[in-house]
Amino acid sequence: MIIRSQIFNFRFQILWVIGMLLTIGMTACHPDRGTDEGVTTTYKVALIMPQPLWESERSIVSGALASINKAQSGLPRRVALDVEWIDEEAPNMSDEVYRVANSEDYVAIVGPKYSRHARMVATASLDSRIPVLLPSVTSAEVQRIYAGSNKSAPNIFCMSESDLAQTQAMLNILRKQFLTSRIILLSRGGNADDYVSSFTAYMPYFATELRFKGVEELTFSDKESLRANLLQIRERDAWDKFSSTIFYIPSTVEDMRMIDAVLTEEGITPGINIVGETQFVDANIYPGIFCPDLACNVLLENNLTHEYEGIALCGNPESGFPAARKAQTGKEIQSGYAQLYDCFTLISLALAHQETAKLSTLREAIVAVMDACDGSGDEFSWTEDGLRYGFRSIRDGHIPALSGASGCWVFDRETHISQLGSWYGHWRYYDGQYHLVEYMTRSDHARQAGMDQMWEWSSDIALTFGDETKYIPYEPLQDRCAVVMATSTGWNNYRHQADALDIYRMLRNAGYDDEHIVLITEDDLADNPLNPHPGVVHVTPDGENLHASIVNDYRISQLTPEDLGHILSGTVTERTPEVVHGSKSTNVLLFWSGHGAYNKKLNWGDTYITADEINTILTDAQPNFRKLFFVMETCYSGSIGENLPEIDGLLMLTACAPGEKSHADVIEGNIYLSNAFTRVFREEVERNPDITIYNLYTSLARHTTASHAMMYNYPSYGSVYTNTMTEYFNLQY
Repeated sequence: MIIRSQIFNFRFQILWVIGMLLTIGMTACHPDRGTDEGVTTTYKVALIMPQPLWESERSIVSGALASINKAQSGLPRRVALDVEWIDEEAPNMSDEVYRVANSEDYVAIVGPKYSRHARMVATASLDSRIPVLLPSVTSAEVQRIYAGSNKSAPNIFCMSESDLAQTQAMLNILRKQFLTSRIILLSRGGNADDYVSSFTAYMPYFATELRFKGVEELTFSDKESLRANLLQIRERDAWDKFSSTIFYIPSTVEDMRMIDAVLTEEGITPGINIVGETQFVDANIYPGIFCPDLACNVLLENNLTHEYEGIALCGNPESGFPAARKAQTGKEIQSGYAQLYDCFTLISLALAHQETAKLSTLREAIVAVMDACDGSGDEFSWTEDGLRYGFRSIRDGHIPALSGASGCWVFDRETHISQLGSWYGHWRYYDGQYHLVEYMTRSDHARQAGMDQMWEWSSDIALTFGDETKYIPYEPLQDRCAVVMATSTGWNNYRHQADALDIYRMLRNAGYDDEHIVLITEDDLADNPLNPHPGVVHVTPDGENLHASIVNDYRISQLTPEDLGHILSGTVTERTPEVVHGSKSTNVLLFWSGHGAYNKKLNWGDTYITADEINTILTDAQPNFRKLFFVMETCYSGSIGENLPEIDGLLMLTACAPGEKSHADVIEGNIYLSNAFTRVFREEVERNPDITIYNLYTSLARHTTASHAMMYNYPSYGSVYTNTMTEYFNLQY
């Protein structure tokens, strides 16, 4: 969980409130006087959910509503939600949906839970255009169909990516299990529902793309036809079974109970696909069974006998929501809960914006909140603090970029049909419970499939190095300097400054004095009121205090990009008294940690610096360095690297490829202390200061999860096989 604390000044004006009360004559709302002289307007929302799930889902809904209410404490105008539960499995469900969709008593519909009911609900909403938020409807067919109607008047909003992303995720898990080369796709035949058809339509394509030997499609219509398929598989050659995985696509929870019963009745024990574990191949072996998110259901806990594996929609682990739910329930993974929570927080924020901006429809307000989210926001709006920031910003006329429990609220800009960059949990079911294996997502909100790197880093993007490097007549090395900088501010960005301070520590331990290090951080962590360890900054929960003896030369808020150019070029000014006093005999290490943005930009405090500006800075600094080793830990850092001019002696390592985000790593309580790329970098260099550039890059590429570590301008640097980090971290060299 990442929290931002700010002080907001509101001028409560009676005439403004009266004006709002008179002008906002909305349907489905009920203004009430609050206990602290605020006005609360209550809006009715219908939640469509199978009744057997009400008990488990009620805590999610009540938690969201409680956070929404508490977050608005003290505001002159507030919104509240009155949720009506409708049984998704009721015989008259379609009548209930049409009643709600065409009633002025409701402002929105949340649900249904299952894709097989989504088309009916979406169709019922088209005439009235009541907003429908679908927390866990992943059918690619549903999203494709309603994307068209959404272009002109968006009202169908899926809170996750389609099953295409889920299909790719499942296949990529198997890619690291190198013994699996064949897929057996087992699903209901005939008129398959929208959920099943997504997988049957796209699984063969993705399997071919990912170089599996093929997909065999088997179908069933009832328990006996399912039994026939399972028995037929049992009679196959032992090696064929050993090298295969069954993808079982249930249409309902009952389909999971059915396969489990057949396996028990026939004495079949499916295998489990465990990475790196070799199984003895004999005639009794049976393929493991892999399932999509519908198979991860609270109704199946302690109700299945055999072991299964699969993935499910989950919350963004960086938001802290999955950890909070585990602490509350003891369960490692709960499919779709984060998406359900976000439905209510998104609706409430949009209602606040509708009131403030005086918009005619809620769907316009929902789209406005979505469009304000560009993926760079770190405000997790599922928390009371994050929601407070969101509500107060909106009431003040500004929609902030927010992230929910499920991830960034970045939707397809053309149709707004689905949230991009969904998070999934890879799970295994045994001993009656679902156990989390790992998290995964698509980077850059589905513009590029970053899940591939999580399991097979060298498949597509990892670099190979030949003999293209040119000879550069370097002057003898006589001196070393460093510029270490964190370009973000505030408690919620703790990890950026902490990583910068840890690089500073490494340099001091390597023998650098402060005359040879320019440290640039906002320095607002140690004494931050949110700091549970006053005066302390660390990158591991029990790590040393990195703030104890620092000399911070500049605050990022006091510098401009032009100032950075002066620092690197050695130009002393009134604004930049501390600079790199270098020459063509000086090696310079430049470490940069912060936020990145789209369009080849990086955050610089509250503003931006562009790739072109960075190029100018580096070009102008050439006379002041022999070699410059540039390490960048930001999202989209590869977009800076690929834009570099060819500069002799410059080498750049980035945390991710151009279209990707980098990821936080070490966590303490509700705050991330470090980033994955920087953690691997410092571990490798401290373990072996003599490590070659090639071996350092290889380790970063292998161990930086969810993004591709990249290297740029290496042909103009020298051999990556012989150049080492000794030149920067061993002053005796």
